[in-house]
Amino acid sequence: RTILVPLHPYLGDADVTVGLYSADDGTRRPLDGEHVGQLAYRVAGLRLLPSAENIELSYASGWHPVEVDPSGAQSRWTGKVAVILFENPRTDSLLYLSLDAFETWNGEPRTLTLSIGDRVIDRIDLVPSDDAFHRIPLDLSLLGNASQIALRLEVDHVFVPTEQSGSRSADDRALGVRLF
Repeated sequence: RTILVPLHPYLGDADVTVGLYSADDGTRRPLDGEHVGQLAYRVAGLRLLPSAENIELSYASGWHPVEVDPSGAQSRWTGKVAVILFENPRTDSLLYLSLDAFETWNGEPRTLTLSIGDRVIDRIDLVPSDDAFHRIPLDLSLLGNASQIALRLEVDHVFVPTEQSGSRSADDRALGVRLF
């Protein structure tokens, strides 16, 4: 499973630890492995290095303001159509897209279409889930010679939280997908 590590000022070695709680009584359960205290166990290690390439993103149009959850994770909603700009890497590349699309349109899944210029690069069925992680290849022939790439994201149907059945939300924005 791929997990995106948020931008963080820390560089160096880091441990990944896990703990398991009982669903019955909420107590922490012992496991086999390298115990690091409080019934937590080291399962992996990684080294956080400086970013080799820092691709600046510019949210050109169709984006709602950045939202920050209590853990500090940032996300941003699209409208029906949103455009994001980035410098052409001038090499075959891989676009990582972490999104959440927990709402449906009249009970049916929605579709997100990604395009560069007039070329559709992917269509993603948006089904209710925790969150979805996509890897989308961008080959050099698709990127062309332009100095800047405009990636267009378009959902077939937006949703408005106040219009969802049983909603108590005061949010009347037209929302597409939420990107992390």
